[in-house]
Amino acid sequence: MKNNILFVTKDKGGFQVAMPVAKLLRSEYDLTIIADPEGVTFDLWKQAGFNPEIVNCLPQDVDMVVSTLGAPINLENQLSLEANQKNIPLIFIIK
Repeated sequence: MKNNILFVTKDKGGFQVAMPVAKLLRSEYDLTIIADPEGVTFDLWKQAGFNPEIVNCLPQDVDMVVSTLGAPINLENQLSLEANQKNIPLIFIIK
């Protein structure tokens, strides 16, 4: 079973950094893409060939969270804090 890596993005700049990383990892890992509905990345992920989701909490089967830092950082912050509370590894991607 592949590890499930969750990507959380909101803004275009964060997407531009996170998407190439997701493309590199998609053959080795199961990826879950969360697009913050406040931002613009939902359609960008779809155009890049991914199936983004909109959720308000971490899925149960997440092994690692990769998050960008949009402004304001509402959903990214919420899911990152939840990952910390559940001892799930967390990586921030900063452009």
